Amino acid sequence: MIIREYKNITIYMPEKADRTEILESSDQVSAIAWFREHYPQAKIVATVNERCSSERDMQRLKRQGLVTGFPDLTIYLKGVAYFIEMKRSKATASAIKKDQVIQLGELQDQGFEVAVCFGLSAFKFKVKEWIW
Repeated sequence: MIIREYKNITIYMPEKADRTEILESSDQVSAIAWFREHYPQAKIVATVNERCSSERDMQRLKRQGLVTGFPDLTIYLKGVAYFIEMKRSKATASAIKKDQVIQLGELQDQGFEVAVCFGLSAFKFKVKEWIW
């Protein structure tokens, strides 16, 4: 696992990216299924962000509390929250958007644990590090 800092945020990348092209959403589905199987005592929640088709819908969702760049996944366990931004394993650090860096930084400044995980293997590595 390659661990490095990017704009003061810790990112986790597999040493070798998967040979097949896996979408971020597929990695996220696999990550949630793996997590729920291995940590049934904890809660994992996905944030549906930036997936609407029109500017009007986006404005409505923002008024309802949508925060652009908020991390994809939140894990709750024993009164602690962990925040993970998922990226596909073949992506690079430049795939992290400015608003995501801002949100992760603000959460980190408040004392929360945050990470950017590139692919399923990075997600598993970080979760085991946090929870084990």
